[in-house]
Amino acid sequence: NPRLVTQIPVEANPRSIQIVGRYLFVGYHTGTWVDIYDIGNPWNVPSRVSRIVTTGNSIKHFLILGRYIYIVCGSGALEKWDISQMPEVFRVASVASSIVTPLAIAHYNKVIVMVGNTSNVVELYNADTLALYSATALGVSTHSDGIAIAGGYAFINDYQNGINVIDIKNPSTPTLVTTVATKINMSNEMVVVGEKLYVCELGGLTVPSYLCMLDISNPSSPYLAKSVLSYNRGTGFLVCVDKYIYTSGHYAPYTIDVYELPE
Repeated sequence: NPRLVTQIPVEANPRSIQIVGRYLFVGYHTGTWVDIYDIGNPWNVPSRVSRIVTTGNSIKHFLILGRYIYIVCGSGALEKWDISQMPEVFRVASVASSIVTPLAIAHYNKVIVMVGNTSNVVELYNADTLALYSATALGVSTHSDGIAIAGGYAFINDYQNGINVIDIKNPSTPTLVTTVATKINMSNEMVVVGEKLYVCELGGLTVPSYLCMLDISNPSSPYLAKSVLSYNRGTGFLVCVDKYIYTSGHYAPYTIDVYELPE
């Protein structure tokens, strides 16, 4: 089973976390910034080394590709920043979204995929120019805030209805393939590790949270393989580096829990 290694104190309401090299990026959905921590040794408590302050408000999610970070702002914007000269950071571009509150992004072959809370609309952008390929309503929910991609398929949480599997190999015409159930059907952020999809199940103050593992060896027919009870409360967001998964809790005490994956 995954094993807790350490906890990192952060500010209230961490919304999204990602790691590049020795740096951990943490965004806050009640703020306009992304904090950057040095996590060279995950067994030590890291220190903050920089902060990105966006023009849009309410950081919902972000994605790091090479020298750029793509930040989803709940105010309805997608921002692109240059982080190649840290601790200095520079805003490159910003576009408005047709999604009222965009919540999550992922990428496939230089295509940015974004979802949110507008009739389960899936938006696909050119990663270089931020030009829009398509904006298509898929699934049955009005709230999607978790997405991961494997082999030309996007796994998108359909809040309280499981996870939708979308074929995005043609960015102009994405199509719904199937839907798979999770432990409590309250999935949030997710990450692909090999042929496994790890999914945060949000839970709440009184409802237990879970870290789920789905087998996606056949992307058109995934299934729930295992689930473990989460340590932090309201587990909503995660990132995986090497053999570790970092998850953030939505409710106090605010911590980032570190799990060691099984061999």
